[in-house]
Amino acid sequence: MMGHPVLAYSIIAATSLPEIDEIIVNFPAGYADKTIDVLKKYAGDKTFKLIECGPDRQNSSYLLAQQAKNEQVLLHEAARPTVTSTMYQNLLRHASENVGYFAPIPFSVCGMDPNTRTISENIRRDRVFDIQLPQKFNRSTLINAHQAAIKSNKKFTEDAVLIFKMSGTKVHMLDGYSNNIKVTSPEDFHIVERVMRGKEI
Repeated sequence: MMGHPVLAYSIIAATSLPEIDEIIVNFPAGYADKTIDVLKKYAGDKTFKLIECGPDRQNSSYLLAQQAKNEQVLLHEAARPTVTSTMYQNLLRHASENVGYFAPIPFSVCGMDPNTRTISENIRRDRVFDIQLPQKFNRSTLINAHQAAIKSNKKFTEDAVLIFKMSGTKVHMLDGYSNNIKVTSPEDFHIVERVMRGKEI
């Protein structure tokens, strides 16, 4: 993307912050060498580790948390390459140990019965939010919540709700960014590149 691997942007944003002293990255099976090459090129003087991905996102996050040496950890995903140093810094400076970015949903939503493919419930838009990364957590709280989820066979698609549901710990909110786009389809690459170039979408 714009001459750099997508992963590079998340790493570059971390390199200017002295509070971040290690970078741990999941890699898909067979991509260890390519991931090491990216880290060597973009991580500067930061210490880094590689951990092979687990069978799903939840397991991969748990593996990362276990490898971290600090009790304060930041989680991010390479699929959100518009992250900035300021986003990381705002999390690190927040008084809460568990905090993330959340953005209002700009469209109407509803519950849907997947079997009948009909509406099952009305959901108030002012009570739901887009959960964005990066996020900051207390490492022990994060690990304990993951262990509780494993024991209860509960599945989550991200860690803020996992921590709240499995430990009862409050996760605080920072206002999210409209340009913090998650790349999930080929079209998203074009949108993110336009955002990075400062052009209108």
